[in-house]
Amino acid sequence: NLIGSDYADTLVGNGDVNVFTGNAGNDTFQGLGGVDTLTGGAGSDNFIVGEGDGNDIIDGGAAGGWTDSITLQNADSSSVGSGWTVSLTTGSETSDDGSTKPLSDDAAGTITLEDGTQIAFQNIETIDY
Repeated sequence: NLIGSDYADTLVGNGDVNVFTGNAGNDTFQGLGGVDTLTGGAGSDNFIVGEGDGNDIIDGGAAGGWTDSITLQNADSSSVGSGWTVSLTTGSETSDDGSTKPLSDDAAGTITLEDGTQIAFQNIETIDY
């Protein structure tokens, strides 16, 4: 388990179950294997995920005017809808530019990757691929 500072931190996990809290600052998270819980807090945070990283739970942190993002490793525009899908439970998707899927403020839902990995998220504004 890791707790970040009020500055820009990089929090990287391992194959175990990790619980990370970023606090303030523009933090970068990568849980790797295991079912990880990654919480951003204040700041524009980035959560890096990929196939085989485990079924993670991501919370970007509500409100505050920050832009929190999820970056999908090894994904591109040709794999949208076949290699990975997004299902929103709250919020909406705006225009997709081929490398970024902008979402409304504090959107929530699930990303399902081609290998079946599922990423549950809330309070996220963009998905980059």
